[in-house]
Amino acid sequence: LLIQPLVVLSFILSALRFGVFVVLPTFSLLLPFKAVILSYGMNLFLPGKLSELLKVSYLKDHASIPLSSGLAALFLERLMDALVVCALVVMSLMFFYIELDRMAIILALSALATFLMVLLVKDRLAQFILNIPWPGHALKHFMRRFVAHAIAHIRGIVIIKGIIYSVIFW
Repeated sequence: LLIQPLVVLSFILSALRFGVFVVLPTFSLLLPFKAVILSYGMNLFLPGKLSELLKVSYLKDHASIPLSSGLAALFLERLMDALVVCALVVMSLMFFYIELDRMAIILALSALATFLMVLLVKDRLAQFILNIPWPGHALKHFMRRFVAHAIAHIRGIVIIKGIIYSVIFW
């Protein structure tokens, strides 16, 4: 029973982070919160993380968020999770395995260099993705909107907010 306030706080932080990445027309914590609760609840019944798609679908139906923008937000959310998990692994290696100091430092610098490289070449990476011959006009248009939404968030203050919320969430 004592853990319940922390669980609710984690739901709120997750909803706040998803809301920041989605960029709702009028920011309301209630819609992302409902989407997160729906997603977490359906995780009990759906295999893997398929219920994450429900967050996107819920916001498409209830907030008129385009599917491409929702999926880009979901992608950025998972990217932030991966970065935080990598940072936790490096910190635990540095803390628990003193004899691996050099290796931990190399891993930390490699992860940081990879993240900075993605930030530096994001426009070329976006151009590469857009130049892939996607079958059908609808899929090509979808990928354009997806990449545009993701790149806009990586350029702006949204990515910094997302990193901060991800660190707090974890």
